[in-house]
Amino acid sequence: LPHGVLEYDFKYKVPSKSVNFALLDGFEAVLSARANSNEKLNEVKEYILTKTKGAEVVFQGEYPAWEPEENEFSTLLQEITGAELKVIHAGLECAVLKDKFPDVKMASYGPVIENPHSIRERVKIDSISRVIDNIDKLIKRLKNG
Repeated sequence: LPHGVLEYDFKYKVPSKSVNFALLDGFEAVLSARANSNEKLNEVKEYILTKTKGAEVVFQGEYPAWEPEENEFSTLLQEITGAELKVIHAGLECAVLKDKFPDVKMASYGPVIENPHSIRERVKIDSISRVIDNIDKLIKRLKNG
């Protein structure tokens, strides 16, 4: 079964397609697929099908892709936070929301998290208060036009 980066996006310096071997339970294998667009996500699924040699394959619990976009909202958030805009290769809640509300401008912003999804996952406490302050500033700016 495939595992790892399948395609790299040199513009954003992140993988654009990947799949990881997440769990093996008896004769059942769980793979986690990620991509930077729904089109590329479908390509990953097709690739998995070519590698499974006729085994039963079920796609479920999928995270839709969220294509990188720079817009007025992300630019305003960057101005307020001073943070650099960057693309990451991960499943984010924004992807689910963007799939349901495609015309809404979105950006993901949050505290500094180290070693996510591991037993060593940590959040930098001081980054939480900074996020709260910046979200407050963002709301005030949006409210005042």
